[in-house]
Amino acid sequence: MNDTWPTLRDWLDNAAGQNIDDFRSLGHRGEQLLEFYAQDVRDTVTAAFGEVTLPALTLYVHVMARADQILTGSMDDLPEGLQDRTGAEVHHRITAACWIAREAGLA
Repeated sequence: MNDTWPTLRDWLDNAAGQNIDDFRSLGHRGEQLLEFYAQDVRDTVTAAFGEVTLPALTLYVHVMARADQILTGSMDDLPEGLQDRTGAEVHHRITAACWIAREAGLA
């Protein structure tokens, strides 16, 4: 098992940062979509941890990343469009969690 997990800063410096830019490039609609996923993340993190903190968001991102690994290995029997949509949902939530941390000055 890996003893060093990536931080949210690591995620922001890599895929999540680019994904946030991709959302924003869509203008108002992209901002709305990012906020939609962010609200879901906030609700989930608050329900699980009581408040939205950097450790809570970091754990959320790691759980979602692991879920993505598991789903990727088990989606072979699903139609391709459903595979893409399911993977995108996980990635959008990871991106939203990183965005929340960045906007709140946590990462």
